[in-house]
Amino acid sequence: MLKTVIDIDAANIILSAQNLDFDLDIFKLIRHLKDSYRSAHIIYFTGNFKSKEAEFRALADAGVEMVYKEIFNESNKAKANCDVEIAHRMTSDILLDAPERIVLISGDGDFACLCDFAHAKGIAVKVMAVDPVSCSRVIKQRAFTRVSFLIELGALITKEKPPAGT
Repeated sequence: MLKTVIDIDAANIILSAQNLDFDLDIFKLIRHLKDSYRSAHIIYFTGNFKSKEAEFRALADAGVEMVYKEIFNESNKAKANCDVEIAHRMTSDILLDAPERIVLISGDGDFACLCDFAHAKGIAVKVMAVDPVSCSRVIKQRAFTRVSFLIELGALITKEKPPAGT
């Protein structure tokens, strides 16, 4: 049995961080998650962007399980829509592996029913969204779901800025 499963909705947190001009460093976030949840299995759901191949390989080398989705264009934007893959994997983990805790890195309200399902099966649920605005009201209203925000971690998970004047 896994103690903690961490599911990262890459599109949700990357776009939410960009909207805030929050310079998220995914490798620092992974390191923080590994330090905070020592026995965690981290799963990163993303579109299969060829331009990110080296980054994805580095994440896999760091022990992160990568789950890729085919990319399509919608309104001249590349999209992958990994929600179904996340939902399928979370459901499988809840039913088959029964971890003690699930940490969902996303503010997407579509996952509220999965939080309910995990809770009903006796699994603790924590949601980490980028900020309160990018976290669905539906998620925040779940009394049993602990919610925190990545912006509160600040320099622990952001890219270092070069000194002024360089």
